[in-house]
Amino acid sequence: MASRISHSARRLIMHMKSTSKVFLLRGKANKNCMLVKDLPGDLIIDILALAAGTSHTNLFNLKLSCKVFKELAEEGHVYKHVSLENLPIIPWKHELEASLFFDRCIDNGNPEALYRQGVVELFSRKRREKGLQHLRDAMEAGHLGASYLHSMISMMTGKEELVKQGFQLLTRLCAIQKARECREKLDLATNHIWFNYNWSDTMTDLPKLCAEQHWKRIGWSKEYEYFEDESCEACRCDAEISMFFDRFVRNN
Repeated sequence: MASRISHSARRLIMHMKSTSKVFLLRGKANKNCMLVKDLPGDLIIDILALAAGTSHTNLFNLKLSCKVFKELAEEGHVYKHVSLENLPIIPWKHELEASLFFDRCIDNGNPEALYRQGVVELFSRKRREKGLQHLRDAMEAGHLGASYLHSMISMMTGKEELVKQGFQLLTRLCAIQKARECREKLDLATNHIWFNYNWSDTMTDLPKLCAEQHWKRIGWSKEYEYFEDESCEACRCDAEISMFFDRFVRNN
């Protein structure tokens, strides 16, 4: 039985990878269901989550192709891992189905959905604590963009403990050369919402983490992630803070 299930699972995964359109014919739909009838439900849910993680379109197509898929695709594990790529940052409220889908993703801990909701709550609806909680939840699920934004907000409070925490988060992102990617992702997100955040409510002076300010002396560019003097983590963070300030504080 174990070998038969393993073989069926492999066939199912290959089938889903090659599927690019919805099965509309009854015969094909029945064949699709026959392929999975001997598989445990938990295994099907895991496979659906993998397929959903590559594209939300894959998930919608699979739900239409088989009754078993349609039922098990409603499991929270699938919503937690479904990709939101190419979907609006926040669904319009009049689009009920899209709004319900997004809410299900949030309720089931989808990291990208939590991040997007955090951005909207912070920068558009001015609900700071709610936004920060969404970011923290996304961070716990490993979302780098949430770590980036939370680090910036923490450091700009000027409070010693929060600055320290923010510095640690940003240092990790700079070390793996992800800070710029996170900044650009945030830029894209805020371009699609009404920006309504007053930094003066939370910000003191722009933090300077490196007393020597090496990055200014050697001539800083947008390629600062590749400083020859990589030992100065504070400089790398100062440069990123400056970029963040220019884009999201000074220009808003």
